[in-house]
Amino acid sequence: MPPVVWFAIVISSIAAVPGNVLPVLVGLLSDHYAIDEAQLGYLIAVNTLTGLAVSLTAPVWIGRVNLRRAAGAALAASAAALLALGNAGSVAWLFLIEAVLGGSGIVIASIALMVIARAHNPTRAWGIKITADVIFAGAFLLMVPTGALGLGGFVALLAVGFVVAAPLLLRLPQRAEITRDVHGRQAPLRTAPAAAWIGMVSMVVFYTAGIGIWAFLERLAIFQGLDQTEAGNLIALGLFVGIPGSLGAAYFAGRTARIWPQALSGAAFVASIGWLVLAGGSLQFSGAVFLFNCTWNFFMPFVVGLVAQRDTTGRLASLVPGTVMVGGVMGPPLAGLLIRGAGYPTMMGVMVGIAAAAVMAYVAAARRPTAVLSLAVSRGRDA
Repeated sequence: MPPVVWFAIVISSIAAVPGNVLPVLVGLLSDHYAIDEAQLGYLIAVNTLTGLAVSLTAPVWIGRVNLRRAAGAALAASAAALLALGNAGSVAWLFLIEAVLGGSGIVIASIALMVIARAHNPTRAWGIKITADVIFAGAFLLMVPTGALGLGGFVALLAVGFVVAAPLLLRLPQRAEITRDVHGRQAPLRTAPAAAWIGMVSMVVFYTAGIGIWAFLERLAIFQGLDQTEAGNLIALGLFVGIPGSLGAAYFAGRTARIWPQALSGAAFVASIGWLVLAGGSLQFSGAVFLFNCTWNFFMPFVVGLVAQRDTTGRLASLVPGTVMVGGVMGPPLAGLLIRGAGYPTMMGVMVGIAAAAVMAYVAAARRPTAVLSLAVSRGRDA
């Protein structure tokens, strides 16, 4: 892969650390501000809803802005918001801070993903990106004494990572490479093939289940009898155990036209959700967490790769972070309300069904590799 893709991977992985340590951060927020699961779900949803709003506009601005300057401003805003997260005077301020975090984070993600999607093998590049995500987030959780630092110290160290990433922006391109017609106009998004859009929809559904569970994984561990320190260490170790999944995706990408590896991984992910709620004791819960992370990391690069490979506009990849945000908007509030109203087993049962639907949607799209059906019905202005 070209060096610019590697730099984009590192920048986006550092910026993704707050989201990837979300279960621990949620626990710290709950303890520090004395808020329950439903309130936490809404707080996370504000973050992701703001990110979604920014992501939906990405195809408009991604080809017009200086990518280095935009990413630099977003890194600075994220660092400032993280510092403020540990000193919010009220729950209302928490919602505002989370909105800033969501919007700035998605700017970084959209820019980085545009660069990654232009790689020769985007599935492999995304598998490596997920591996980097795991390494950064897992190392952070293992090295940081969460209990001793508390919320304020935890978010301050998260902010340091954004400062470290800033110099790497100089290696990004100043302008995005997108498809244009003979008149220099951007190709409308609606001309992207149907398979690419189905891949986007399957991603939304998958992340509704995945993030809904991930946000409350620490709380679920405590419900299963683990203490907070043990739960945090288990989540950190689970991130590292997920590395074989992402590296496996990087290995299989481009080696076979068959979809059985990712289909099998998707089915195993669904099974891991059921195992999480049925597990008895820390050993079984650990196995379920490890399977959950490993299969998630294997499955998702193929979904992103499907979208990138089928996209004929060069801009659809900038919406991928937004699809994650849609899942994030729906997942945590749904999970929080189900937990409060019916308990953890019912919530996990609902998530099993949602995850299974996502896997089946991906399989339906991937089984039509020659599909060229376009969503365009007429020529018109750019999307």
